[in-house]
Amino acid sequence: ELVGPSGRGWAVSARASSFYESGKFVVSSPPVTRKRCWDYPSWSPMQATGAPDTERAGDQTSAWASLETDKGLEWLELDYAPALVANQVRIRETYNPGAVTGVVLFDEQGKVLADIPVKDTSKQAPTFLVVEFPLTPRPVARVKVALNTSLVPGWNEIDAVELVGPKARGWATHARASSSYAFKSIEAFPATTSTGSR
Repeated sequence: ELVGPSGRGWAVSARASSFYESGKFVVSSPPVTRKRCWDYPSWSPMQATGAPDTERAGDQTSAWASLETDKGLEWLELDYAPALVANQVRIRETYNPGAVTGVVLFDEQGKVLADIPVKDTSKQAPTFLVVEFPLTPRPVARVKVALNTSLVPGWNEIDAVELVGPKARGWATHARASSSYAFKSIEAFPATTSTGSR
């Protein structure tokens, strides 16, 4: 727990140099393939890692949500391991879709590979917003999804982001965001909650 004079909070994600699993030491964490919503705080960025697990539209704690609604620019940034040469990103929007305005791709050295403007015309959730682009010259290790939350009223929630290439595809293994409702909800809703209302 991190404690300060004006607040306190628990970690929302963790990594280690090694861990003990099934009688053997593993030097790095395995990639996330199918998360469980109770593994991470409700509405936290880490809810957007792994394959989709929000089965229906609505305000679900198993998807990422920004701290506030309709406040303008927000972003969700996701890591992929292994990195892969890609020509498509698929964004799983599960509540009030239509707010995505761009996607930025980064290589393993953190250099920008592409900055792609997006016109998100999604109306019905849940849905996949498919963003296509020319094949990247180098593997993509990180994807930043930009949103303008003032475009669509209410929380604009994202459950998962898939990186797709001609030879491989993968779900995010780690995520961070400009803000998250997790910081407001962590005391009100335990991590085992699968849905919640605000």
